[in-house]
Amino acid sequence: MSEAELKKAEATAAQLEAKRIKLIARGVEIGDQRANVSYDAHASDNPKARAKLDAINAEIVVHASELASIEAAQKTAANRIATIKHQLAIAEDQAQARELREAVKVFVAAGEDLDEVLALLVTTSTAWREALYKVHSLGSAFPSDQQVLVLGSAAVSTSLMLTPFKRDFQHLAPGERRNAADLSRTWAATIERNIKLRLGETEQQQEAEHETAA
Repeated sequence: MSEAELKKAEATAAQLEAKRIKLIARGVEIGDQRANVSYDAHASDNPKARAKLDAINAEIVVHASELASIEAAQKTAANRIATIKHQLAIAEDQAQARELREAVKVFVAAGEDLDEVLALLVTTSTAWREALYKVHSLGSAFPSDQQVLVLGSAAVSTSLMLTPFKRDFQHLAPGERRNAADLSRTWAATIERNIKLRLGETEQQQEAEHETAA
């Protein structure tokens, strides 16, 4: 079944209703005519009136039968419209069910990806902390555990604020938001200055070494 078939069935139902209304109007008209001629036909035995009344009575019989057939056709039309609508509803529901199946596949895949990302968060954050311990063991107390904990947490929160779960995590003002890569590079630059001092390196020496290597 299609929308075109539904429109056709509804148009047919509308035509039948128009015919029924017209027949009802004609029925009223015939009834008035019979009322007008009945007296002369019965009281005066007027042949012409009798013939006219017989014709009217015959038309009333045909009219009643026609009206009954129109109403029967309307019931059939209504049943057909209901059937078409039901079948269209089933077809639409089945189409949605197929789309739902595909949407669930995407949902599951996204959940799997989310788990992979969360696992990566655990792995990389642990590696970041282990690297910090190594930095500390090699003579640099900077950055401190507390700095990495506070600012690292801010970096994580900055990203989590962009997820659908943001209401369950700390909300940071623009000035409080951090980026782990930027933090790492900034801390590394500070540590590198200390390394140069420990090695007795100067900017000129480094440039000379780069030129020699080239």
